[in-house]
Amino acid sequence: MGTYYDNSIVPDHLKRKFDVYDRIKKLSIDMGSFDADVADLKGAGIAGIVFHESGLVFLSGQGGGPGQMYDDPARIKEGADAAEEIADSMIKRLHWGLTCGGEGGDLNDVISLVTALGLVGEIAGAAGVDIHFLDVGGGFPAAYKGVVTPPLSAYMDEIDAGLAGLELRRDCVTMCEPGRAMVASGCSLVVQVLLRKEDQIYINDGVHGSLSEMVTGPLRMPVRLIRLDGDPSDRYADFAVAGPTCDSVDMLPFPFRLPEDIREGDWLEIGQLGAYGSALRTQFNGFYPDTFVTLRDEPFIDSPSRARSSGA
Repeated sequence: MGTYYDNSIVPDHLKRKFDVYDRIKKLSIDMGSFDADVADLKGAGIAGIVFHESGLVFLSGQGGGPGQMYDDPARIKEGADAAEEIADSMIKRLHWGLTCGGEGGDLNDVISLVTALGLVGEIAGAAGVDIHFLDVGGGFPAAYKGVVTPPLSAYMDEIDAGLAGLELRRDCVTMCEPGRAMVASGCSLVVQVLLRKEDQIYINDGVHGSLSEMVTGPLRMPVRLIRLDGDPSDRYADFAVAGPTCDSVDMLPFPFRLPEDIREGDWLEIGQLGAYGSALRTQFNGFYPDTFVTLRDEPFIDSPSRARSSGA
C-alpha cells in the first residue's frame, strides 16, 4: 500500500486489500512519463494539477469524443474510446503529480471520498461551528448491462471511514442521496411490439418517452420477451429498436437481443428504469406512457437466457 495510506485515518478493516498499480497493469494502462504527461501540457487538453493543503487534488477536465453518440455504432464506439482515453490520461497525470515530488506518495495513497470528508472537517474547524446535519452526497450507482459497478458496501465503508475521522456532535444527522442504487430496480417498463420489419422492431415507447437515458447515458437496460400464447424460439438475434413517433431520432442506440421469432403483439419487459424512466417522458407527437401497475416480484436486473411465456 501507499506510504501515507497505511498511516491514514482509515480503520485497518476498511483499508484496500489490493495494490492500485496491479489493477492498472491488469487494465493495460500505459502510465507514460513525467516529461510527456505532466511537464509539458501543451496540446494535452488539460490545464494542470492543483494540490490543496487539505489533501484534496484538483485535475482540470479534458474533452474528447464525437459529441452525440446515439445514431451509429461506430460513433458510439468512438465516444467510448474517447472516454477511456480521457480516464487513462487523468490517471497518468495524477500518478506523476503525486510521485514527482519524491516524497514517497503515489496512487495507493489516494483515499477518494475519505479525503473529501476530511476537507469538510477542516472547514468546520476553521469556521468554529458544530455541524448539525452532514450530507455525504451521492447518488450511488446501479447495475446496468456492460457497466462494472462496485458493491454498495464499498461506498458505505469509505463513508464510515471518513466519518470516523471527524469530530462530529453525537446528535449530528448524517444524510446521503442514494439515487439510482435505491430506485433503479424498482420499476420496469412493459412495451408492445407494434411492427417487425426483418431485423428491426417498432415498440410503443421510445427515446421521447421512458427510454431517453438509453441515449443520454448511454445505458444498456436488460430486456426480455413476454409471449402470452405459446413459447418463443430458443434461438436469439439482435434487433434494432424504433419508437412510435415517426421521428428519425426515435431509435435506441443499442440493439435488443431477443428470440428470433419475435412478432407483432409480443410484449417486452425493460428493466432498471426506476431512476429516470417516468420522470423524463414527454408528450412528443401525442405519445405519453402513463399507466402504472404495482407488482410484488423480484427486480429485473439482468437479461435472461430464455424469454418468458404464458406458462412461465
